[in-house]
Amino acid sequence: MQSSLATINTPDTTRHFSKGAVALEPLTLAWASRRERELVIGLAIREGRQTMNLRTMPGAELFVLRRWDGRFAGWAGVDVRSDPEHPELFSQFVYPEFRGLGLGGLLEHVWWSFLDHAGCAKGFMRMELDSNDALCERRLASGYYRVVTAEELGSRFVGACRKCELFGNACGRQIFLEVDVRKALAASIRSRGPLDIAALPMRISAGDRQLTAALEEEAVQ
Repeated sequence: MQSSLATINTPDTTRHFSKGAVALEPLTLAWASRRERELVIGLAIREGRQTMNLRTMPGAELFVLRRWDGRFAGWAGVDVRSDPEHPELFSQFVYPEFRGLGLGGLLEHVWWSFLDHAGCAKGFMRMELDSNDALCERRLASGYYRVVTAEELGSRFVGACRKCELFGNACGRQIFLEVDVRKALAASIRSRGPLDIAALPMRISAGDRQLTAALEEEAVQ
């Protein structure tokens, strides 16, 4: 199987790649510390993105693509505890200079692996349509997403939107999606091979058209 993620590397053999004139150092995929969580809230505000989940939901968890200097290439969040009937996926983000390298797909792969490990057959997300219409269409075309109504989700999930700083402002047209975790995970595995959620932190090196996941025998410190 041709995978978009290359085989295992060690820290000594992880290479530096380039995208155009921009050198891309190896990254670390890891669960965010409390300090990093607070940093991401500030960075998300700066990017005009919602922070409702991280600010108001105690069960929300965050994983980051950490750069060598402590900055981030991206992040995404997941929450299986705040509303157990509706495990939520939120705040997937990759900085522009790191896009086109498969990192967005890697963040989604972590979503599916985490939910599957937690025994969740479905995941749910909120999307703002005006700025994410193309992404929404791609997700629906994948075969493992479907649109769900506010009535299906219930007042607890839908009502949380009112705590969001973008509600009724930048978030003018909203849609809710449900994802079939098993189907999504199978698609990610076909694309880049298996990902062991217990292996985080994990060393990642990014190249022009592919991503190399370096699962280390010892955890990255």
